[in-house]
Amino acid sequence: MAVFRPAGRRLWRAIRHRRAWVRSKIVYHRGPKTLVGAREPIFICGTGGSGTRAVAALLRELDCFIGGNLNLAMDSRDMGAFQRAWLGLYLDPSRRSMLERTPEPMANALEQALIRHRSAIAHPGALWAVKNPRSILLLPYLRARFPGMCVIHVVRDGRDMAFASNKKQFENFGHLLIPDQDNCGPLPVRLARFWSVTNIQAASLGAGLMAGHYLRVRLEDLCRDPAGSAAALASWIGNDEPDLAAAASVIRRPPSLGRWRAEDAEVIAEIESAGGLGLEAFGYFDDSHRESAAITPERPG
Repeated sequence: MAVFRPAGRRLWRAIRHRRAWVRSKIVYHRGPKTLVGAREPIFICGTGGSGTRAVAALLRELDCFIGGNLNLAMDSRDMGAFQRAWLGLYLDPSRRSMLERTPEPMANALEQALIRHRSAIAHPGALWAVKNPRSILLLPYLRARFPGMCVIHVVRDGRDMAFASNKKQFENFGHLLIPDQDNCGPLPVRLARFWSVTNIQAASLGAGLMAGHYLRVRLEDLCRDPAGSAAALASWIGNDEPDLAAAASVIRRPPSLGRWRAEDAEVIAEIESAGGLGLEAFGYFDDSHRESAAITPERPG
């Protein structure tokens, strides 16, 4: 029996990923060339490092198609290419008027990205999801294109997120979402402010405009009760006979969960001040709070 050392395991994962990528390109030519007849999508989103990968893995175990052309973080490569081309333009007020005057190119690019994302789907009408954390910044646009879509909004303690290694959302779009006078101070404080603003906006949209199609999952709750979360999510997507043991087994508590507790108390106080609205809204100031996955009784259509 072969024994793989860490470098060997990384190489083997890369080989498997490459095989999946090649297969997705091959079946693309046989896959659906249109979104006609497709169910409305489920978008999995959150600030980078929140735990969206765990939710995507859980959905896949529950027989929800999440794409064949994925990177190692289980992000959709096709949706990622669309976001790199259009998200900055969409978020920039000084350039958004271009999209309002000629909306067709962005709309067509989104449709083609999702068609490619679904190219390996087993059945055109099967349940499907798209995992890209940056979709959290695009939710109003996505909802305008897909009024019946569903969103899984993954949240992690903003104090943890203030020390995240994944800062791409903030680095690329923070200046477009946070006023200059607020985008100052130590980096962890600025990250906490970005986390709070971004997640509150997503939660407000979900609660106000997407009732019955919005699910918020705290990573802490997911790790605390993988089996219960798997059962609730299976019910939400309409899987009446899930393999809950297999589904729950893909959830791993990251060693970095709760890392903020090892940081300087004065810095944490600044972070809690900057991100206080979000920390309060999502129950992180109350250690006794045990919010469930907040799955609504209405299933994705």
